[in-house]
Amino acid sequence: MKKVLDMTEEEARNYFMKNSSYFSMSLPEYLDFTNLLVDVDKKINNLPLSKLWHNKPEKYDDINYKFQQNKDGKFAWRMFQLIHPAIYVDLVNLITETENWKLIVDRFKEFKSNEKIVCCSDIVESSSKTKDQGASIMNWWNNVEQKSIELSLKYNWIGITDITDCYGSIYTHSIAWALHGMSTAKINRKETLIGNAIDKEIRNMTYGQTNGIPQGSSLMDFIAEIVLGYGDLLLTEILKKEKIEDYTILRYRDDYRVFTKDESTLNKILKLLSENLSTLNFKMNTQKTTISNDVISKSIKRDKIDALDLNLNSDISIQKKLLVIREFANKNPNSGSLKTILVDFYKETIEKLKKKRNDNKEIISIIVDLMYNNPNIYQICVIILSKLLSFENKSNKELIIKCIEEKFSKLPNTDYLSIWLQRITLTYNAKREFNSKICKIIYDSTTKLWNSSWLNIDINEELIADKLVIKELTPVISSKELDIFDDYNW
Repeated sequence: MKKVLDMTEEEARNYFMKNSSYFSMSLPEYLDFTNLLVDVDKKINNLPLSKLWHNKPEKYDDINYKFQQNKDGKFAWRMFQLIHPAIYVDLVNLITETENWKLIVDRFKEFKSNEKIVCCSDIVESSSKTKDQGASIMNWWNNVEQKSIELSLKYNWIGITDITDCYGSIYTHSIAWALHGMSTAKINRKETLIGNAIDKEIRNMTYGQTNGIPQGSSLMDFIAEIVLGYGDLLLTEILKKEKIEDYTILRYRDDYRVFTKDESTLNKILKLLSENLSTLNFKMNTQKTTISNDVISKSIKRDKIDALDLNLNSDISIQKKLLVIREFANKNPNSGSLKTILVDFYKETIEKLKKKRNDNKEIISIIVDLMYNNPNIYQICVIILSKLLSFENKSNKELIIKCIEEKFSKLPNTDYLSIWLQRITLTYNAKREFNSKICKIIYDSTTKLWNSSWLNIDINEELIADKLVIKELTPVISSKELDIFDDYNW
């Protein structure tokens, strides 16, 4: 893995212009934004974006393409955004200008000056076949969970907390505070300061709003780290003032783990952390805040501990294995371990199937039930379904897909599921209609994801869907889609 902060400005620019950086969630292989971003970059031609518009984008509420992802199989949801390509490219160019990039990298060094507050969420690029998302998972395992176990040797207490709606709470003006200091930023509000310029770019894509940044890209993760890193710096100053010295804090984005030798010091640090976060418009999630004197047990997520008890290697039927997995899912809904278990189940069992089983539809039913209650596993479940449906004729396939759609129609915000269901249907009915806009671009060239009416350059959205890749799709989704997990086997 290579940290983005260790890259040159050119390397960083190339990283942020990657398809997986533009949108960090997994999408079917025919959906690729690389060609579109390159095309937009050529049309911008190093000009300020303001020279290429006839109206300010902040006047429009539909600049970014938004879609919602169900979080819990009920009514909780998370909004993801595909940033308007022109604003995205302009922002990447801005951040990776030589002087700007140097200022940002140097500022991060200041954020990290306190060795007792460790940022574990540096944006990283994979140096192997594993995807960047997989590198981030490994980063969590090595630098958070493994480090937490190691710290149990020194500390007796652990406090765990996070920020409520972190990305939605980021005050865009605080980006300038973070990069230049609060006093400097408040005196100089001109866009000559890189922090103010970034602030303006974000407001251009969010209807002029100063609260919240889009979620779904490595670029926004990076900007969030700027504000959160500044929070680390402010917390360092507070703890020094309070003369608190014996502690270690691990921060992974908006997740905090505080280690101390005694309970009173831990409670004091958590109080100071909460107060510090409030100065940046954040709120500590009190409902998820826990303290414990069992550091090792708290170091590893509960789902990973429970996964140790699973016995899927015994000579039991596929259906029984799935029922065991379902019981695990009921105890650990939407967990990372559930996804990993299903990946292994697919590779070791489902992928090896050569013919249709008598209980094929029963197996499909259990998979769909797992999906219904665990939106985090849509992708791997659709991959499993693609194998099981390959044994069915066209009419049965369509009937099952319709049943799935009807079942999920009772849930709000299932755009992401539609994207992956379409991957299955493209092999037998390329023009099958879906409600999601990102699905419609496959079969309807008039569909537009973004409002570009304010621009004087053309945004060729037809570049998103690779027609050649679509033409060569196989009914069974390749296991290479699962490469993100290949190196994550704790």
